Amino acid sequence: MAHVFTQTPTFKLNELLNGITLFNKTQNRTKYAHAFEKVCSQLEETYPQWTEALFDRSFLTKEAAPLFEQGNIPTPIQLATAWRNQFGIGNHRERDIDAILPIVADFLDLYYLEIHYG
Repeated sequence: MAHVFTQTPTFKLNELLNGITLFNKTQNRTKYAHAFEKVCSQLEETYPQWTEALFDRSFLTKEAAPLFEQGNIPTPIQLATAWRNQFGIGNHRERDIDAILPIVADFLDLYYLEIHYG
């Protein structure tokens, strides 16, 4: 009896490659999520006054989430500006950015280190 191929070998290869890509994306998401949770906990312990000022897990997972899409890490000024913007147009003050910038930079440094070396 002759075998009849219903799928070309190329299709099987593409299916395998898609599976590998999906696995890698899942692994990366897990790595990023673990790093994010660990660094958020450190932020809450180290800078409670800033988590009370809404530079917190909720802000980072909602308003700032687009800045972190596809494994991107924003610059400190981008993240600090997003934090300030959550309060509305009437509350834009440069001193707010200047005050939080070192905390944002620390958060991003820890996040980067955790992703790459954690």
